[in-house]
Amino acid sequence: MTHDIAAKTSFSIITICKNNYAGLLKTWQSLKAQDDKNLEWIVIDGGSSDETIEFLKTTKALWLSESDNGIYDAMNKGIDIAGGDYIWFMNAGDLFGSHKVFECIRHEMQYCEYQPDFIYGDFLSNDRFGEPTYREARSFNKTAPMHMFTSHQAMLYNRNTMGALRFDTNYKIASDYKFTIQHLKLGGRVLYCDIPLCIFEHGGVSQQQPKSGRFEQYSIRKECGVANPITNMGMYIGQSIHHRIQKCA
Repeated sequence: MTHDIAAKTSFSIITICKNNYAGLLKTWQSLKAQDDKNLEWIVIDGGSSDETIEFLKTTKALWLSESDNGIYDAMNKGIDIAGGDYIWFMNAGDLFGSHKVFECIRHEMQYCEYQPDFIYGDFLSNDRFGEPTYREARSFNKTAPMHMFTSHQAMLYNRNTMGALRFDTNYKIASDYKFTIQHLKLGGRVLYCDIPLCIFEHGGVSQQQPKSGRFEQYSIRKECGVANPITNMGMYIGQSIHHRIQKCA
């Protein structure tokens, strides 16, 4: 890609929230601090009763506040509104890895001979003491990832490649995993950025319900055919053991 094309690439940041004004404010401040201004912020609110709506009225965000059928239904609403070349899901409380993260992505895009269908990178997460820890993205098979290889907040999806693809709302915890598998099958041109793209907020639904999340991933691998039955069961058992070890650590 040329410098001009990379510079003109636009991004839609989709944030979902409900009664999390403090987290939404943090995400807005992180977005506002970006050097890049070719950005679109979309907020899908689940019908908050706190200060969220009054705050959104003071911003330039495209926003919608109404009841929904869970987080993935809200994300689908955001996709339907988005107009950017790439879609980036950053929930209320999530932060960008730095104030130059879009500049870094554009810089990496200049060296691509193609427009990436999918962009991903490393991320930061807070440890038990509240200190940010660097997490490198794991390796993956572009056509059939066996696991979530990085944080969902460190993934960007090409909107044209996505087409009519939407999150499967039958899955309540791991639909982002299925969505990523399906998106990569639609287009396998991938760009990896070896920088932390985000600092994600702990306490999400996948961390609150880890057992259900692991079972959904098992079901998704089976549905999408990315693992044979023995490998799939082995991964499920391995994830369960790993979770127990982490709890005891």
